[in-house]
Amino acid sequence: MVASRSALALLAFCLAGVAVDAAWTGLMGLSFDSNRPIESKSLHCPSGFLTGIRVKYGRTRHEDRDLYDFKLKCGVRWTSWSGLWFKNEVEDKTIECPSKMYVTGIEVKRGRNDWSDRDTYDFKLQCSGVWQSYLGMRSSKQVETAAAECPSGEGTSGLRVYRGFVEWGDKDLYEYELNCKSIARTWRRSAVCPTSKRSGCTATCSRGTASSSRRGSMRLGLEIWLPTFSRTTSTAAQSSYSPRII
Repeated sequence: MVASRSALALLAFCLAGVAVDAAWTGLMGLSFDSNRPIESKSLHCPSGFLTGIRVKYGRTRHEDRDLYDFKLKCGVRWTSWSGLWFKNEVEDKTIECPSKMYVTGIEVKRGRNDWSDRDTYDFKLQCSGVWQSYLGMRSSKQVETAAAECPSGEGTSGLRVYRGFVEWGDKDLYEYELNCKSIARTWRRSAVCPTSKRSGCTATCSRGTASSSRRGSMRLGLEIWLPTFSRTTSTAAQSSYSPRII
């Protein structure tokens, strides 16, 4: 178990290289262990912020595996599935933030049925600082909840998922962390280059006017933050948290 704890911490550290204006929150703190190689997949919004999440769940009968895969909605477009090993789909659900809001946190509820060796996970979003309802995935008896939130002044631009498997009890265990970036920096880039498809400016960009700044911010769903963009925002600190072992 010590080896599993160290392996996940090392894997999280090795995957921590991101853009200078973005950082990972660190692991949520859900119970985690694995005596098989840990799977890890990351999803990122190419620009702007996460506005929704789609989750599918599969269950294998012979191996008693509980399999989840994920895709993100970035603005108005969906990413591809993360690519975690998946089969035998049972359900597929989507949750999105209300109009012109975006994800600033995610909470996860873990359930467990020891009789059927079933591990379940359900999810809810924090949209622009306001918690929403759970997605409503099939759930066993609740064991624990954990959450990750972006620091004040930042929004979610990516999700990383870890999956471990414990053969004794056929336990599928998942951990998660969010990638957060500055709202103000994203808005400033959009204000200078409101027509750019990505957040970086092209060589032909000119200085944006007040009206073009507002149009750029609306394209990213940030207009509700316009009055606060001039404030100094905090930067996300890299967490040194290690997952608990069950």
